[in-house]
Amino acid sequence: MLDDEIPVAPISDTVANREAVVGEHLDPGEAQAFALADAHDGRLLTDDGDARSFAKDQGVTVVGSVGVLLAAIDAGKIDEATADGWLSTWIDEIGYYVPYRTISEYR
Repeated sequence: MLDDEIPVAPISDTVANREAVVGEHLDPGEAQAFALADAHDGRLLTDDGDARSFAKDQGVTVVGSVGVLLAAIDAGKIDEATADGWLSTWIDEIGYYVPYRTISEYR
């Protein structure tokens, strides 16, 4: 369904340096994702509360899993029923916490 190519960005020295600086605030994967988003005026995709707060404080746009579902619906990649099914699975099977159980409640 979501079969579009996802580009792989090379890690520049600038990004690597930024990653090293923020590494004391975030875990390694989130530090690298943050550094790339920051360097390329992109968005950080994370559901981690500390990483979200840090990124927002630094002026980096943050998107969580629900935001990805909403974007996929808006792009015509999935329908709302599919998104609801995935959200329910996340909540019921892995303990994902969100305030609402259906995508329509986020609109």
